[in-house]
Amino acid sequence: MVSPKLAGFKGLDGLTATGNSKQPYKIDSFDYLVEVISHIIYIAGPQHAAVNYAQYPLMSFAPSVTGCLYQAPPGKDTTLNTADDVLAWCPPLDIALYTLTFEYLLSGVQYDVFGKYNEDPRIAYFKDENVAEAVADFQCELASIEIEIHKRNKIRAMPYTFQLPSMMPNSTSI
Repeated sequence: MVSPKLAGFKGLDGLTATGNSKQPYKIDSFDYLVEVISHIIYIAGPQHAAVNYAQYPLMSFAPSVTGCLYQAPPGKDTTLNTADDVLAWCPPLDIALYTLTFEYLLSGVQYDVFGKYNEDPRIAYFKDENVAEAVADFQCELASIEIEIHKRNKIRAMPYTFQLPSMMPNSTSI
């Protein structure tokens, strides 16, 4: 993870130098190992879901998220008299449709559910039986989080569903 020849990640301050050129660093703290793995899981699952699956619902109205202007930006003396004056900055229809389709496709692919590791819950995904209790606890926590988000969404003007555990994959799936 820290090798400049490979990933070269910065900020992994919990690694210990070994003096061995073939394996220059090691993780010798269980707490740090948990922290690193938790961070990787979060980035690949929940954080990716928050960014990826929000694209279509939040960015599908082309005039509000064009990505670029299609004529010179307005100045302080610019007057906008008609809708066409505003639409001139928007993408042409073919580009807007392409963007909309792309956002729809990116936002719609999900192969699994966060915290669920097998389509058949009667078949253990992990072979180590010590993992079963940790997975069960994790799934209970996710169920509690889901209930809390549903409660909060009842009082929000617009429900935020992108962090519902049941709406997130285990990792990026694009």
